[in-house]
Amino acid sequence: MKILVTTMPMWGHVHPMIPIVVEMLNHSHQVEWFIDGKFHRKLKEYNIPTIQASNCFQYTPIDLNLFNCIRNARHLIKQAKEVLVDWSLDQHDKIIKIIQREKYDAILTDCIFIGSLMAALQEKIPCFVLGVIPYPGYCRETGPYGCGWRTSQNKLRILFYQLARYFAYYFLMRPVYNYAGKKFNKAGFDFEFKKGHFADFIIQQCQLYLQSSLSDFEYNFGALPENVRIIGPSVLDECERGFDMQDAMIGKPLIFVSQGTVQNNDVSQLILPCCEALKDLDVYLVVSLNGHKRIKEFEKYKHIDMRESVEYSCILPKTSIFITNGGYGGVNLALKHGVPIIVAGRSDDKGEVGARVERSGVGINLRTSRPTANSIRRAVEKINNNPSFRKRALELQEKIQINNSARNARLHIEKYFAN
Repeated sequence: MKILVTTMPMWGHVHPMIPIVVEMLNHSHQVEWFIDGKFHRKLKEYNIPTIQASNCFQYTPIDLNLFNCIRNARHLIKQAKEVLVDWSLDQHDKIIKIIQREKYDAILTDCIFIGSLMAALQEKIPCFVLGVIPYPGYCRETGPYGCGWRTSQNKLRILFYQLARYFAYYFLMRPVYNYAGKKFNKAGFDFEFKKGHFADFIIQQCQLYLQSSLSDFEYNFGALPENVRIIGPSVLDECERGFDMQDAMIGKPLIFVSQGTVQNNDVSQLILPCCEALKDLDVYLVVSLNGHKRIKEFEKYKHIDMRESVEYSCILPKTSIFITNGGYGGVNLALKHGVPIIVAGRSDDKGEVGARVERSGVGINLRTSRPTANSIRRAVEKINNNPSFRKRALELQEKIQINNSARNARLHIEKYFAN
């Protein structure tokens, strides 16, 4: 079969797709990836054919605490319109031209790229979707998607969650839904968004929704829609060069801290308080600066190793605790290596990632993008003193190892065409 792959031009959307595309190519399927040129070099490393796109994509992460969303509603609504609607429609027109030039059997896309789904519906070909964020389906035990609230069985709290969802989807996001309806209807698509998370529409309309996760890591969603498959975390886990530890640090517990690849422009959010929290502990702290300058006040500490960038797949096998802003890909990769996690992030889907880390027992959710040094230190000590976190992380590691997500995705796609 011949498949057109499309993803939003963000590494967190591209990386999880690569293993699945490679698996499809290795089993004699034709695949072409429509993506911005800055990703082509990486895809060429895996011999993935590419089609040039000019995405003109700009995005600023937003803290999705419900009260923060209310306070910054105008910015949130404006950005949602630009990214989820306008950008998606622009890409839809380009995808239609590609599909009409070449005959494709299906589109494989990510769970936010509505333009790809629209193109597939218009051209009447199947659309397969990879869930690169925590599963966004309805769960009565928690609040609106993005808030990352703790799940609860308490009836009063569940009632509060219902009211919060109603407010978020029927009032706060109403201008976005109305805007989307007008724009998509004008483009020839007769539909109306149901009042839920934006990805709900994609789940309802696609032929297969392949969630990159484990059931053990997700909420209790009850009976999932018939087209949803939990395939296991899809992560890019190839170490190009080994992690070079400082000789003096060999044997010490390695703690790895990263503020991610997008929201990393302010080291005072996570990196600086981590250095402060762990400056007196007998550990080896490795910090991924991602383009930032070294923090001078911590250069005198020999056990704090600040690096320009660190390959996750090389360092995580040696890591005792991973401190992160909650990127879904990084957390999934840490679980693949059985590493307990501390999450300090609230933007985009990171609140949901942190909530799942807490609920599944693999780590601690600090529930903020700006943790204090004391809260970080207490979280590290709690994980060190309580073996249940590492035990649970190792249990999920074992399940990930027996769930080959790329193979599972391929088999589900092939089965769809066989039926």
